Amino acid sequence: MVDYKIIPELSLIIECYSGNVNSNEVIGLKRKQIKDKDYNCNLNTIAYLSDIVINQYSRPATKQFVNLLASNVNYAGNRKSAIITKSPVQVVVSTLYQLESKKHPMCYKTVSTIAAAMNWLLLPQECEPIISKNLESLKKQAKNKVQTILETTISSHSSGLT
Repeated sequence: MVDYKIIPELSLIIECYSGNVNSNEVIGLKRKQIKDKDYNCNLNTIAYLSDIVINQYSRPATKQFVNLLASNVNYAGNRKSAIITKSPVQVVVSTLYQLESKKHPMCYKTVSTIAAAMNWLLLPQECEPIISKNLESLKKQAKNKVQTILETTISSHSSGLT
């Protein structure tokens, strides 16, 4: 599941990734952001990857994805993105993504906490409650979507048994 929230007063996009996420979902998220009335290609980003499951990594697919984003004038702005991770695999994938992105105007840094993300993006500490509240809301929405999918799947399988 992927979702985002734009906080215009902080010039910030918060992205939340959870569960199994594929490149089509991420591309769909970016397309949705570009169409958002509050979107600006120079907004900084906090990407929360701590709840994502990474089963495989493809460097060619990552390179293709990075080039697709960088070539889109609506997306490739002069901005910074803090990528919050918690597992070694997430750190490795985030670091490889950063390496592929070096020639583009967007700068990335892998961090492990909201405070570190805010520090790198030069956001004042007073913004932490706003960021945390919005991130928690996105995480809750993702959890609810997963629960709905599970209930629908279980219901459809159990109705086939009767």
